[in-house]
Amino acid sequence: MNITVGLQDVRMFSFFWLLAAVLGLAAAVFLVRQVIGKHRQTQKAAEEEVSLQDKYLEKLKHLEQEYLHNQISVRSAYQTLSRTVREYGSELTGIPMDRLTLAEIRLHGSGKAAHLVERYYEPEFAEYAEDKFIYEIHYAEEVIRAWN
Repeated sequence: MNITVGLQDVRMFSFFWLLAAVLGLAAAVFLVRQVIGKHRQTQKAAEEEVSLQDKYLEKLKHLEQEYLHNQISVRSAYQTLSRTVREYGSELTGIPMDRLTLAEIRLHGSGKAAHLVERYYEPEFAEYAEDKFIYEIHYAEEVIRAWN
């Protein structure tokens, strides 16, 4: 029994399968890059939010140290605390809270900022403020940590 095997001519194979494999590989690479890009953007946004929060928590720590070392009066401390909370709210939400009144902040629907600013109104503008500043600064830190 005589068996012979011969090679087929290259032109006999269909290039359709080769083309499909190349296009499939290109599509897979494209999709993986899209998913990785979106993941990086989400991760970057989360890092920016954390760094913004850390930035303002650091400002509050610095303000607390100034107050504890008698470098700033109670009234000035409350004014700085209010300004810091407004700045944080402005950067976080895009609403210019540093230029708005309490009523305007409420109208914009920022309840956390309005609540804190309202707490600081009386000691900010009073001739004599009751000295609960350390409690208030720690309360502001808790609100900033929870504020999303």
